[in-house]
Amino acid sequence: MDLDGLAAALARCESYAVLVVTVGSAANPLLAGRYGRLCPPAPTQELLTTRLRERLEEHVAAAPDGEVRLEDLLAGAEELAVRRDVKDAVGLKDLRPAEAELLASLLAAHQLGRSRGTNCWPVVGASPPTRPRSGSPEWTGR
Repeated sequence: MDLDGLAAALARCESYAVLVVTVGSAANPLLAGRYGRLCPPAPTQELLTTRLRERLEEHVAAAPDGEVRLEDLLAGAEELAVRRDVKDAVGLKDLRPAEAELLASLLAAHQLGRSRGTNCWPVVGASPPTRPRSGSPEWTGR
């Protein structure tokens, strides 16, 4: 691929392009050239915390004054995220942004009491925890 030619053509049109290539043997020549840049994924914990905060802020903003504290909700959701059964259910150490978004949605829903009676562990990585949640009927997963 002639990236200099592509860059010149784009410059003539006052345009730009972003080429995304997975790391591997085909990407090595591109990354070694003047245009290649490695773009490491966002750290999972930072991404998850940011998404959780966004989800929970929406709830706090809609709640009557002082009824709910964001810090308390966030701490509870983060405690839930590090539980062994939740980590086993997710099944992945490093999450992609869409996976972190989904997990944050599920954790926030659980923290806000919106997941009762539903299987809130649909697609993230693996099966749901096999231990029953407190206050819910026993369930064993899929």
